Amino acid sequence: MNSINTQKSDCGCCEEKLPKSKLGNPPGQPMLAYRLDKHSTFLRRMLTNLPGQVIQSGPNKGTRPLTKLITLAKEDPAIALLDAWATVADVLTFYQERIANEGYLRTSTERRSVLELARSIGYELNPGVAASAFLAFTVENAQGAPGYATVNEGTKVMSIPKQDKKPQIFETVEKIEARAEWNALKPRATELKMPDIGAKEVYLKGITTGLKRGDGLLFVGKECKQDQNSKYWDFHLVRDVYPDPKAGYTKVTWDEGLVWKNTTKLSGEENIQVYVFHQRVSLFGYNAPDWNAMPDSVQKNYIIPPIGNGTGLYGEYFNIIDPNATSPTVTQIDPNVDFHYNNASDNTFPSGIGPNNFSARWKGFVQPESTGIYTFHTNSDDGVRLWVDDNLIINNWTDHAAWNDYGTIALVAGHLHDIKLEYYQRGGRAIIQLYWSYPNIPEEIIPKSHLYPRDFYQNINEWPGFAISSVATPLPNTIYLDAIYPQILQDSWLILSTPDYQELYQVVNVADDSRSNFTLSAKTTRVTLDGKNLANFDDKLRQTIVFAQSELLEIAETPCMDILMGNSIELDGFVKGLESGRKLIISGKMKRALITEIGLKLISADGIERSLNPGDVLQVLKPPVKNGAVRQWMLRDRSGFEGIVNDTKDGILLQPATKDDSFVSEIVFLSDVDDSKGRSTLIFKQPMQNCYDLVYYDPTSVPTSLVIYANVALATHGETVPGGREVLGSGDGSQANQSFVLKKPYLTYVSAPTPGGSRSTLEVRVNDVRWEEVPILYGLEAHSQDYIVRIDNDARAKVIFGDGKNGARLPSGTENVVAVYRSGIGLDGEVDARSLTILQTRPPGIREVTNPLSAAGASEPEKLDKARINAPRTVLTFDRIVSLRDFEDFTRSFPGIGKVQAVDLWTGERHLVHITVADATGKTIDPNLRSNLFNSIKTVCDDPMRPVEIADFKQLTFSLEAKILVDSRYQYEEVKKSVESALLENFNFEKRDFGQSVTSAEIMKIIQGIKGVLAVDLDKLVKNTDIINTIMQPPTILVAHTARWENGQMQLAELLLINPAGINLKKMEDKT
Repeated sequence: MNSINTQKSDCGCCEEKLPKSKLGNPPGQPMLAYRLDKHSTFLRRMLTNLPGQVIQSGPNKGTRPLTKLITLAKEDPAIALLDAWATVADVLTFYQERIANEGYLRTSTERRSVLELARSIGYELNPGVAASAFLAFTVENAQGAPGYATVNEGTKVMSIPKQDKKPQIFETVEKIEARAEWNALKPRATELKMPDIGAKEVYLKGITTGLKRGDGLLFVGKECKQDQNSKYWDFHLVRDVYPDPKAGYTKVTWDEGLVWKNTTKLSGEENIQVYVFHQRVSLFGYNAPDWNAMPDSVQKNYIIPPIGNGTGLYGEYFNIIDPNATSPTVTQIDPNVDFHYNNASDNTFPSGIGPNNFSARWKGFVQPESTGIYTFHTNSDDGVRLWVDDNLIINNWTDHAAWNDYGTIALVAGHLHDIKLEYYQRGGRAIIQLYWSYPNIPEEIIPKSHLYPRDFYQNINEWPGFAISSVATPLPNTIYLDAIYPQILQDSWLILSTPDYQELYQVVNVADDSRSNFTLSAKTTRVTLDGKNLANFDDKLRQTIVFAQSELLEIAETPCMDILMGNSIELDGFVKGLESGRKLIISGKMKRALITEIGLKLISADGIERSLNPGDVLQVLKPPVKNGAVRQWMLRDRSGFEGIVNDTKDGILLQPATKDDSFVSEIVFLSDVDDSKGRSTLIFKQPMQNCYDLVYYDPTSVPTSLVIYANVALATHGETVPGGREVLGSGDGSQANQSFVLKKPYLTYVSAPTPGGSRSTLEVRVNDVRWEEVPILYGLEAHSQDYIVRIDNDARAKVIFGDGKNGARLPSGTENVVAVYRSGIGLDGEVDARSLTILQTRPPGIREVTNPLSAAGASEPEKLDKARINAPRTVLTFDRIVSLRDFEDFTRSFPGIGKVQAVDLWTGERHLVHITVADATGKTIDPNLRSNLFNSIKTVCDDPMRPVEIADFKQLTFSLEAKILVDSRYQYEEVKKSVESALLENFNFEKRDFGQSVTSAEIMKIIQGIKGVLAVDLDKLVKNTDIINTIMQPPTILVAHTARWENGQMQLAELLLINPAGINLKKMEDKT
C-alpha cells in the first residue's frame, strides 16, 4: 500500500468512484467465487469513502469531519486502524468462500465435507473392498496319513511380503472338505494317436522293443483282422529307432508315408495294430548255384521235358577221319540217325560231306517212355561207337561192310540219358543207322520224339522247377523256408516281399520238413498260407524275402500336442467325490507356435500388421480355425501384441511350452463329472479363458503336465481381531443413540452380491444376541435390534444404536456389547501369485497352501473425485436398473470397479447389454468380484431375464515422436520432463475411457500448454511400441473402439493409453 500525500477538499468533488464488485459464477468452474473483496480493495474503498462520511444527527449534523484527515500515510493511527479492519474483512471473506465451497459436492475439498454431503442424500462413501484370493490346500499324503482334512472358515494364511512391503493376512470365508487325491489332479497328457495317411513314425510302448534298422513293420487295420484278403494293411522297413527311457516309449521311423494298399482311406485306423517281424528269412532254393555255371551233366539231370517232345540229335560232320576233331564242316539237328549215302530213296548226308573219308558225331539225350533194359542197335559201314550215360555199349571202330552191332543198358522212364554216337566212312557205301528195342517195343529207328540235342536247354537261364509252386508240389498255398524256424507260429502274420511288391499272409499251418533240389539238400520249415496272389512270387524264388515271426507291439500313448481349451478336461484316471459347483484352479503354460515360412503377418484387430520371420515363436491364444485352404491362428508375440495370422502353406507348427514360459492360472467352477470313458472328465460351467499346453518340458526333458487344484477355498484379506472378539463397552439404556468406536481401523468389507456391492465383516452381539446392521436407523421400529456403522475421516468405524423410537436402545449391562470383526482392506491385499504360503492356523491333515492366482478385487476407500461422481448417481438409480445408463451408473458405484462402459449390442439374434469393466488399478476384475457384480445387477434389474454380459477390455498403447521449440529463458531438459509428465498424466488409465480415441490435436494442445513451449511439431503417432510407421504424415486420429459385434464374434472394448517408453521428444532449433 502506497502513501498518498495529496490533500483533498471537503466539497466532495474529488471523491473517487470505485466500481462495484461483480459477483457471479460461470458454469464449469472448479470453485465458487464467493468473496466480496480482498484486503487491497477493502482498504481502498474505506479510504475513498472517508471524505464522504456525514454526521447524521446532533449539533454537527450534516458536517463531514473526516475531510480534515488529509494524510493517507500508513503510519497514521487512523489509517492503520482502517488497514486492520481491511485485514479482518479479507480473512472473513476468505473463510466465507471456503465454507461456501464446502457446501457443494463438486467444489468441496475436505473429505469430511464430501462425506457429510453424501450422507445428506443417503450415500455413504465406499469404505473400500478387501482383496480376495483362491487358496489351494495340500492334504498330507504320507504313508499313514488319513488322506483327508477339513478346512474351516476363518483359517488364516499369511503372505511372504515383497521388498519394503508388509505381510498380509487372509482368512478363508468358506468351509471345504479336502482330500489328498484332489491335491493336484493331472489331465490325460498323453493320447493313443494312431498313424494316419502319410505317417512316417509311430511311438511304441517300452524301450526294449528289440527293433533295429531294416526290421519289417506291419500295420494292420480292423478289416484285415476279419478278412485276410482285405487291403487295409501296410508294410515298411524300419529306418531309425529312438528309445526314450524317460518317456518310456520308442519312436520308430520309416521312409515312405503310410497308406493302405489300394486305398487312400484309413477306415480301420482307430483299431490299427503294429507288428514287428523278428525273422527275415529266404525261401528254400534262394542260394541254389547259378544254373548257367552248371556243367551239362548236371543241367541235363534237372531238365526233364515232357515225354515225346524231342527234336532230334545234334550232328557234327567232318571231311576228315579224326575222332578228336573239334571243327566240324557242317552242323545240324538230325531228327534221327538213319543215313544211306548214294541211295536217293534214303536219307543222305549233308551237302559237302562225303562220299568217302569223312566222319560224323551225334550228341544229345535219349528219353525212354518206360523204365527197364533197353537194347541199342547200329547198322554201319564203316566204323561206329555208341556211348549211353558215358557207357561205351557199342565199339566197332573198324573198316567193315554193312554190319549190325548192339548193346544193352538200363534206362529210367522220362529221364534224359546222355547219348553220343561216332561214325566214319573210309570208302564204298556209307551207312549209319541207330535203333533201339524194349520188351514191349520192337526194334525201330529211335524216333525224333525221343531224341534231344545236347544244347536244347542252353536257352534256359534257371533251374527247371525253380518256382515256389514246383518246390511245394503237390501242396497248394505252401512255401518252404531255407531252414527250420521254430519261432514261427500258427495264426501269425507273414509277409512275402520283393523289391517292388509285398503281400500279406496269415500262417495256417507250420511244420518242420526237408527238401532236396537244385543240388541242395536241407531241413526246412513248411508253411501253409492264407492269402492271395502267391503266384506273383512263383518265379521269384531268389528275390523273395520272407518276414515272419510276427509280434504285436503296443502303440504308446504320446504327449498330446493338441491345445487344451473349451469347457472340459479329461483326467488321467478316476476321481471320486467332486461335486457340482466346486471351485477348481487350472494352472499351466500356453502352447507355442513356431513360424517356419516367410511372408506371414500378425494382424491386430484394428488392422495393424507386423511381419513374422521364420524362427519366431509366439503364444497360441486360440486353436487354429480352418477356412478352406487357410488356417487362421490367434497369436500373441513376446511384446504382448495380439492378432490373427492367415497361414496358407502350413507355415506354423505347434510347439510345447518351455521352462522360460510363464504360468497362467484361472478359476473354474465344476458342473459335472463324466466317468463314461474309463476315466473322469471334468465339465465346467463356463469355457476356460486360456488355451493350455497339456505337456511342457523342464530342463531335464521330463514331461510335466498342467495341474488342476481341487482343494480350493475362497479367502479374503483381513485379520480377525485378537482373541476373536472385542468388548466395545457397556450398554446404557438411558442413552439415545449410544455409540462405540472399533479399536482397529480399516474395518474389512468384502465383495458381495448386494446393491452396495460389499458386506461388512462386523458382527455385534448384545448380551450374546446378535444385532443386525442396517443402512439407516430412521423408520425402524422401537424394539428393532439394529445398528448402523459409520466410517469417520480417520478410517475408524463407529457403531451407533437406536434412540428407542427409531431402533432399540442398548440394554444396560456391564461390558455386554461385544464385536467380532476383521481389519484390513485396500490394494495392499493384492498380493502376488504363490505368495500366500504361511499357514497361521494349520488345520489337521493340511501340509501346505498356496495361491496360484494373485489376489485381486480390492479397492481403496473411496476417493473424493469418485465420490463426487457416484453420490449423485445413487439418486438416479435408487438401487434399481431400468435404462442402459442405469447399468453403467450402478456398475460404476460397485466396490472394486474402477472404470465401466455399458453399450447395447445386437448380436444378430438378440439385444445384449455389454458391460466393459476394469478394476481400480486398471486390471481385469477377479472372478469373485465378477460373480458378485453380475448377481447384484440381476437382483436390482427391472427385467431379470434381460441378457447381460460382463466383459474385460483390451488395452492398447501408442507411441509418439515430436519436436518442441523451447523458450530460451527455460531449460530444455526441465521443459521436456514437464511435457512427458503431462502426457503421462493425460493419457493414463484414470483419465481415459473405453473406446476413447487419441487425436494429434489433443496431443499438441497438451504439449503446447506447458510453460516454456513455443512450438511443437508432431512427427510420428502410431499404435503399439514397435510398429514402424511408414507414413510420413502422422494420422490425425488413432481410433479406439467400444465393444462391438463383428463377424459373428464379440470384440472387446479398447482402452488406448500412452506407452511410457514410447515418448520420443526432440529439440527443435530456432531458425529465426
